Amino acid sequence: MSILRFIEVDLIAVVLGPRLAILVTRPSQDAFKSNFVIQWSPESFKAKSMPVSRPRVYLIDFEVAIDFPEGYPIDQRVCVGIPTEGLLTNPDKYARQRPPETESGMPYDPFRLDVWQLGTSFADFTSREDIDEVLVRMIEPNAEIRLTAAEALDKLVERVSAVSPKARLIPPVVFDLPPRYLK
Repeated sequence: MSILRFIEVDLIAVVLGPRLAILVTRPSQDAFKSNFVIQWSPESFKAKSMPVSRPRVYLIDFEVAIDFPEGYPIDQRVCVGIPTEGLLTNPDKYARQRPPETESGMPYDPFRLDVWQLGTSFADFTSREDIDEVLVRMIEPNAEIRLTAAEALDKLVERVSAVSPKARLIPPVVFDLPPRYLK
């Protein structure tokens, strides 16, 4: 038995677009792909057809999100350490991959942390070099030169828009599952 993973380049725009749009204004500090749900549309699996609308993307898991007060100075919107506020009393139990800036003990921009987390999550998701180039810039270890959420969104929209709808369809990748998963 196998699992099919159907990747459509348009999915990048559907998923990353809304996610990055929110990260421009409010850092979640937990922007991994496991923290959003995409509405499933049965028509998306019909051969040679395009759904009439894009699926909705639901954002979940905001335990460590930050809501800076309106008018709060941009240069003061910083955090220190790993994003565990109100979640963990022991930072050693933080199970996610750690962004480089969280290890320094210095204040960092939580918006760029979100970009790193999201880029890391999608690093294994595409097979298009033009999109992969943007993802690489999203996971730049130096947060000062890493793309902002707005820059990443602009670049991804530009790259996806340049691809024709037909060329956005990428053949499925078939993974054989070990027997332990077939129970």
